[in-house]
Amino acid sequence: MLWAFLFVAYGPFVIVWAWSVATSEDDRVQAVKILRRGFKAIAAPTLFIGLAAYFGWNALHGAHGIRAYQEQTQLKQEALLAEQNAQAEQLMWRRRVAALKEHALDADMLDERSRAMLNLTRNGDIVIPYGPNDKLF
Repeated sequence: MLWAFLFVAYGPFVIVWAWSVATSEDDRVQAVKILRRGFKAIAAPTLFIGLAAYFGWNALHGAHGIRAYQEQTQLKQEALLAEQNAQAEQLMWRRRVAALKEHALDADMLDERSRAMLNLTRNGDIVIPYGPNDKLF
C-alpha cells in the first residue's frame, strides 16, 4: 500500500520529471507506459476502498443505517410511553364518568361535596374551622 500512497502523493512530480528527463520519443513512450502501469495498479484498489467507505458510511449514517434505527427505536419507546399515559388518563376519565351515573351517586355525598367546593352552608349547619395546616381533604 505504501507504493500506492507514494504514487498518489508524488504522481504529478513523477510525471513532470519523467517528461523532462525523456530526451527521445522512445523515452517518452516508456515513461507513459510506466505511468499507465502505475495508474492501473492503483485505480482498482482506490475504487474499491472508496466504495467500501461509501457503503460503510451509509450503513452507519444513512437513512436506513444504525443511527436511524436507534432514533426509530427511541421514537417507538416514546410513543409507547405516550400510549400508556393516554390509556391511564382514559381509564381515569372512564371511572369519573361511571361515578356520575345515577346508580353511583349518593345524594348526601354530592350535597356535602358541592357545599364544600362552593364554600356554602345551610341555616343550622355547625361549622368547625380548621387550622391552615389541618386540611380536611
